[in-house]
Amino acid sequence: MRNCDETRQWLDAYLDNELDPVNTLEIEQHLQTCPACSQAYEELRALGAALSTVPRYPTPAALRERIHSALLGEASAEAQTIPFAPAARPSWRWVTALAARRIRFLLGFFIFIFRILGWEFGRSAIGISTLLFYRQL
Repeated sequence: MRNCDETRQWLDAYLDNELDPVNTLEIEQHLQTCPACSQAYEELRALGAALSTVPRYPTPAALRERIHSALLGEASAEAQTIPFAPAARPSWRWVTALAARRIRFLLGFFIFIFRILGWEFGRSAIGISTLLFYRQL
């Protein structure tokens, strides 16, 4: 059985269906018995739904070309300096996925403050610290 800290650590991966069946089942069981974690799960799910409605703007063609050429240049430089690929490379996909989830959460949090609660409440340090305090409960 998982505790609340472990469950909250894996909620993002659970929302994205990235967990294996055993961990998925453990999180589901914990969410059924813990109202606090269940509420945190629902908040993250609602945040994801709200962020999916934010319009996406196309990347300018010049920027895409600069990024593409920079990546190609980096890949060719790396191929020239390392004659062979290492046998076992660590996978950083989970690190970047976790960082992206945290950024998405913070973006949604501030959108919530400024849109729902109003600009004046969001600007005040007391308002933000109060929300952060209640978020930890």
